[in-house]
Amino acid sequence: MRPSAPVRPVPGRAAASPRAALAAGCAAVLLSGCAGSGAVSVPAPTPDAAAAALCAQLVAALPEALDERPRVPVSPESELVAAYSQSPGAPAVAVRCGVPRPPDLRPESELWVMNEVSWLPQPAGAPTQFTAVGFGAYVEAIVPPSEDEPQAVLVPLSDAITANLPPLEPGAL
Repeated sequence: MRPSAPVRPVPGRAAASPRAALAAGCAAVLLSGCAGSGAVSVPAPTPDAAAAALCAQLVAALPEALDERPRVPVSPESELVAAYSQSPGAPAVAVRCGVPRPPDLRPESELWVMNEVSWLPQPAGAPTQFTAVGFGAYVEAIVPPSEDEPQAVLVPLSDAITANLPPLEPGAL
């Protein structure tokens, strides 16, 4: 395991909606199984053209491994999605770029800040879905519920985001 990076919450309170909790749960179930080709099943987002161009650049620049999980194929194939798993059928980490703005994102939301990237954790209390906010595209990371240290995944993703996506104006989410 990599050393843990400090997680600095931003004051506020995040209340996950039942819809967000359901979405996170469904995503985790999708990621635990593999498609017939051995690829991890991850639905591709449908961003606008500008975000899609940014996201394709980001996903191409993502590391070949996250927290000792190698990058694996995804189904359906998409230049906006990446997945990482230690073996076929093992719980996977998924990254989707160009997802919609999270409906629960509010100015008072509690965000986790790692390497200059603010992440909205959902659901509150036991997050498995994290959305990076404050950049030219929203980036979602879905981690298995068994992941004890999601920051081991989020820190290298934060580095890729800051290197490849333009930040929004200060204070914009």
